[in-house]
Amino acid sequence: MRVEWNPEKAKSNLQKHGVSFSDAEAVLFDPYALSFEDQSE
Repeated sequence: MRVEWNPEKAKSNLQKHGVSFSDAEAVLFDPYALSFEDQSE
């Protein structure tokens, strides 16, 4: 996955979602992250 830095978008995302791009990037590239399919349907 390629990540491009955009300071305006980063500021907007932090204000809107309360999550910085650097935090999101750390989650996306975490080699120990686990993903589970949502079975609630």
